[in-house]
Amino acid sequence: MNVESLLIVEDISEAMPSLIRIAQAAFPEARIDMARIMKETRAQVSGNGPWRGGS
Repeated sequence: MNVESLLIVEDISEAMPSLIRIAQAAFPEARIDMARIMKETRAQVSGNGPWRGGS
């Protein structure tokens, strides 16, 4: 599977490093972006990042 980018949304800051390590291990070539809250996620998906909605 060719995954170019991932968006991890997690509001528990202690969990984020583990989630990043897991994502990097599973998809070493993928760009990983992070958001803490849904407001940040909406900004990422709506066009202020690589996420444009859809595929």
